[in-house]
Amino acid sequence: MIALKVTQVGNSVGVVLSREALAKLGVEKGDIIYLTEASGGDMRISAYDPAVEAKYETTGLGGHACEMETSVAMYMLPEIVREEALEAGDLTELMTDFRTDLKKYGVSIPYAFDEYTLNGALGDATL
Repeated sequence: MIALKVTQVGNSVGVVLSREALAKLGVEKGDIIYLTEASGGDMRISAYDPAVEAKYETTGLGGHACEMETSVAMYMLPEIVREEALEAGDLTELMTDFRTDLKKYGVSIPYAFDEYTLNGALGDATL
């Protein structure tokens, strides 16, 4: 844990981040960091921007051939990604309607993967 002291900055207040904190966040002077609410009402400071994920996530799902999985593969092992084969998930009604309705009530029913998607992708790897 790194303690931060709230201090006066002009007519406002702010916190000073140590070199260690900057390194752990992966930010430098001029970068934007975010204060977001975490579970239990706690607050979290991070360089992660939830708006970016919301903008690019199309299915609300993480999984095989989703945006995140494909992005990581393209960064770490680009030679294994067949870019010409990337496509958005062809989701079945079970995934888009029925399962979404069940989630509202906290119900999760396992189904076979091919009952969720016709082409094996859950997300949209083309983003």
